[in-house]
Order: sequence, then C-alpha cells, then structure tokens
Amino acid sequence: MTALLMLQAPSPEAVGRLVALLERYRHTSPLLAEELTRQQTLTHTLAEHRIHGERTLSAWRTALSRRWACEVDAQRALRKVQRQLTDLLGADDAHAALFGSAPGDAQSTPTNLLAELRRLEAAIDLLTPRPPFAESARTRLRLASDELASAIEESQRCENERRSVLSEQRVAMSLYERAYERARRLLSSEIGDQALALPPVFPCDGDGA
Repeated sequence: MTALLMLQAPSPEAVGRLVALLERYRHTSPLLAEELTRQQTLTHTLAEHRIHGERTLSAWRTALSRRWACEVDAQRALRKVQRQLTDLLGADDAHAALFGSAPGDAQSTPTNLLAELRRLEAAIDLLTPRPPFAESARTRLRLASDELASAIEESQRCENERRSVLSEQRVAMSLYERAYERARRLLSSEIGDQALALPPVFPCDGDGA
C-alpha cells in the first residue's frame, strides 16, 4: 500500500499572529507592508494546495475501492469458468492445465490477475469441439477483464496525481517555512521584542508521506 498523503496545514494560530503583527506595523515600514502581501499570497496558495490535495486523495481512494471491487468480480468470474471447464473435461483431462490458474503468484497483483483472465479467455478458443457455454464464458471473462483493466488504469492515474500533488505540497510548505522565518526576523528587527511571541520555528504537525 502506498503511503497516504497529506501535509498538514500551517498552524492557524501561528499564521494569525504573524499576519496580525504585519498588519499592525505595515505602515511603519515598506518592508513590512511588502512582507504582509507576500504572506497573504503564500497563505492563500497553501490553502489551494490543501484543497487540491484533499480532492486528489479522495479520488485516489475511490479509484482503489473500485479496483478492489473489480478484482473480486474478476476472481469470481475466473473461478466460475474454471469450474465449468473442470465439470466438462474432468480434473485429470489433458487440457486441464490450460484452464487452471497458472503456478506461483499468477494472481497476486491486479495486472497478473488481468493476464490470467485473458489467458483463460484465449484458452477456451482452443477447445474442440466448443463447449455449449463457450460464448457466455468468454463474455464473462471479457467483461471482467475490461472492467479490471479500466480500474487498474484509473488507479494508476490517480496514484501518479497523488504523488505529484504531494511533491508540490512539500515545495509549497518549504517555501512557506522560509517565508515565515524571514518575516519573523524582519519583524524582530523592526519592532523588537513583540516579535518574540512568534514561535522561532514554523510549527507544523508533520507530513503523512
């Protein structure tokens, strides 16, 4: 399982105290006025990153749930067709090896399971004469494999997006941490001891990477 994202939002208390001091003293120094604008922009950017991250995480979870459901359906379809073939040919038939699960970890991953579905579908075409359930079996396998293939593709797309958003969040957080410390030093130099009430290191609850 890939680790979940979310970088935690900046502490509202720390951000609020910083912005309040900048607003209070912005008229005393052009540097403080510039820093206030910069802080407001960065705070808005972080909020947008968080919203995007939450949506991306939700989409990723939904895609995983769909893929898991498709895997269950695919396993059921595979077993049903295998039972039909075993009933028709017998467990000791020379063709049985074509229709049983491949050895090893053939179904241990979604992509391997997909390959098994397609392998069994192709193997049915080798039967002569064709069993009466051949078309329905092939249709069942094809539908299951198409659904699973689509779910695999969607979950991978969402995973790639999740990783991209996490990387962007880390960059944004790093930029804000530096901006916070820069603003804190500037306030300290401009107004003195009042800035000491701000935490010396930007508070963050940690990341979920």
